[in-house]
Amino acid sequence: MEAATVVSFTMAVLSGFCYGAVGYRDRINLDRSSGSLELMNLDLTDSGQYTVTILTPEAVSVEENTKLEVYEPISGAIITTSPNPPIIEGNSVNLTCDASGSIITREWMKDGQLLSAGGNLTISEDKRVLSINPVKRTDSGEYLCRVSNLVSTADAKDILLVKSEDSLSPVLPARALTGIVIGVLLVVGGAVSVAVFFIRKNGTNAEPMHQGGSQQLVYENTSPVYENTSPVYENTSPVYENTRQNQSPRP
Repeated sequence: MEAATVVSFTMAVLSGFCYGAVGYRDRINLDRSSGSLELMNLDLTDSGQYTVTILTPEAVSVEENTKLEVYEPISGAIITTSPNPPIIEGNSVNLTCDASGSIITREWMKDGQLLSAGGNLTISEDKRVLSINPVKRTDSGEYLCRVSNLVSTADAKDILLVKSEDSLSPVLPARALTGIVIGVLLVVGGAVSVAVFFIRKNGTNAEPMHQGGSQQLVYENTSPVYENTSPVYENTSPVYENTRQNQSPRP
């Protein structure tokens, strides 16, 4: 875990020995002439109080203390919004700022301006949560949370868009209405085309139909029946009746 590259502080060293130096092997440099101690490859566990004891020529023991703070660089700063969008005017919203590392300070900004508690704004004691209640349309904008410590700084941004309840009504745009009208016209046109096709088909071809419960297909003869319109002539020739009487033969 990276903290800082090198930290140097000065302390008197007795006989070139630093108490508790087992965990610092290959990580410290001692300057016996000045009593300077250099500690490398810092870890968060290196934070704490360091003590040095000095023995004077008069055999008087003098003890001095110093404190070391190791900070982890900040990373992964992010703002989360609750509830999830859309944010409705008149309701409340919480913006939460989180990050990894040793966080010392947080500050909130809106559109580049530093924010402070007051009005409809509430900021938690650790400045992690910014609450807006009730939220207004004018609260829309870019929010920034700046997280920092003595060795690093990180920013997180979030765009807040506050909408009125009326804006959520399902109003179709003009393009959508145009598309619906065109779609209806296409459907009607298609239906008319199909109807014309079937009319033409029924007028020229035979259509199969079922007869009774039988599955056998019976085709109706749709061929036109032509009536014989030729004139019928009556025979007006006279019929001659044989009026000659039968006579007996002569003897």
